[in-house]
Amino acid sequence: RIQPAPNVDVAMRKILHRVQTRISEKSKWIGSSVIHLGDSNVPNALMFIDKYTQVSRILGPIVITIRKLDDLYKSDEMQLFIDSFGGVESLRKEILSDFFRFGFDGSGADNFYDAGSCIDGRLTSVWRRGWST
Repeated sequence: RIQPAPNVDVAMRKILHRVQTRISEKSKWIGSSVIHLGDSNVPNALMFIDKYTQVSRILGPIVITIRKLDDLYKSDEMQLFIDSFGGVESLRKEILSDFFRFGFDGSGADNFYDAGSCIDGRLTSVWRRGWST
């Protein structure tokens, strides 16, 4: 059921503004500033909270893998495997480029507006591809 969540909306807009301000000190904000909340994409605050608490579950295994590559490379068997990708740094880049190319391509939404450049559409791509655990 679609319900407004004014307190969550205000909090998210403050967070977004803080992030944009910090980024603008060093570079330019890229992407959408849309916060889907109380619409067909994220109908209520519970869906919003659920969606964003899953970010760490999505990124955690990738971060762990990226961090462990140096240790894994110490094993003779893994060294051969990792070298087949051109070494540790090359494999890191391969893993990250695949994740960001396919995980956030907008394919999880029903249309471009829903996918757009907002994080909701991007996260939906990740979920529908089965990246989350």
